[in-house]
Amino acid sequence: MTSEGTLIMLSIYARHYHYLFVTLLVAMSLSFANASVVMTGSRIIYPAAASEHSIQLTNNDNFPNAVQVWLDSGDEKSTPETGKAPFIVTPPFFRIEANSGQTLRLKYTGSGLPTDRESVFYLNFLQIPPVNKVEKDNKMLVLLRNRIKVFYRPESIIGRVDQVSTALTFSLRKQGTNLVLTGKNPTGFYATIASGEIVSGSIKLKVKSNMIAPMSQVEWVIPNASVSSSATINFLIMNDFGGQDAGSYRI
Repeated sequence: MTSEGTLIMLSIYARHYHYLFVTLLVAMSLSFANASVVMTGSRIIYPAAASEHSIQLTNNDNFPNAVQVWLDSGDEKSTPETGKAPFIVTPPFFRIEANSGQTLRLKYTGSGLPTDRESVFYLNFLQIPPVNKVEKDNKMLVLLRNRIKVFYRPESIIGRVDQVSTALTFSLRKQGTNLVLTGKNPTGFYATIASGEIVSGSIKLKVKSNMIAPMSQVEWVIPNASVSSSATINFLIMNDFGGQDAGSYRI
């Protein structure tokens, strides 16, 4: 999953539920529009020099929710018990009142991460509605888990993050009846491609979202496609503020 955040849903019947049942997170991806406890911003940038980072959550419901928070290093099925990352977050479990907010403190506790490139981790927060609200009518209880990228950013990275879109390079090659697009990221920053389109004359081919790690490359396989000798890829890349910057590369 390469979007800046993912929302995961777990449904159980209220009569089988208690607050400690938060470790089974097998679910489906949904839109952020379904979440009522939300974070300010869609990604977290943690400067290596920072002693801690503040995270603001807001409860848009007219009733309180319980929230559990943990981090992981890339396991989408992580739980508070299995999630591993060189950070601590406080408080890890709390009640957030109706139409109110809660500030979290994120602190890096590790060592030995690369100093020439970013490292990525994931912040999870599980929204748990009050038991009596669903037990009253024996309704289905829906737990919502948000999953947010946390970018640990060393000060010694060469270059500027706002120049990543101009540093990316792309190439095309045929592979049978398919077209393979290769994107290379020579920078020390993660490049999250939100969307893209290859244009060659009257031909337009959509490119799905993907994240290119620092000093790495990724490939997109576009089935049953071809282009002329001249093509351009136009793309949108996520910036530090959760917005999208436009980029273009002539292939």
